[in-house]
Amino acid sequence: MKAISTASTFSGGLKPGFHIGTITSVSEVTTNAKNGAWSDASIQDKIEITTPEGKATKYLHHGGKKRMEDLVIADLPLSAQKVIAALTPAKQAIAFEKIKFETFESRSSENGKENYAVNIATNQRVDDDARTSVAMRIAGEFMSACGIAEGTEADTFDTIGLSVGIEIRSSSNNAGKSFNDVYRFMSVDNAQAKIDAALSVA
Repeated sequence: MKAISTASTFSGGLKPGFHIGTITSVSEVTTNAKNGAWSDASIQDKIEITTPEGKATKYLHHGGKKRMEDLVIADLPLSAQKVIAALTPAKQAIAFEKIKFETFESRSSENGKENYAVNIATNQRVDDDARTSVAMRIAGEFMSACGIAEGTEADTFDTIGLSVGIEIRSSSNNAGKSFNDVYRFMSVDNAQAKIDAALSVA
């Protein structure tokens, strides 16, 4: 995935805290909702980091999808847009909400977290420019943390072999299972300062 290096972001078995490691692998993975909730695939970059204490993995999304509350008239079929455009302003909002729920359903995958807006006819989700912009920013911050100069357009694959700092935090899924996850990336210098500060008060 190409992005612009941006200064500062956010499964591993490492203990919570700060670590310094090397990017050992970057691979593009495509996943689908196993329960068939939608048919369009999700694309992510799988980032694998190796540290002296162990290994961690983080997935960076290539883009984002809309929820029901994000939908606008332009997301509706063209025929529905024309119907709404012919109405008075007072009736447009009511018609939009009615047609929106006739056209889309809020669906989640097997982990029950996403609640995406899925077109009932096509079984596909709707691209979200705002969330995609956030995904690109996170990718840019990741590359900056790896030492790629700000403003440089690079690919996440260019980070293989580079050193990076990470913060591990404890998290849990909807089933209540706890795990340690890469919360954010940071420069090696920043991570070392955090490690030194923690040791000084230990």
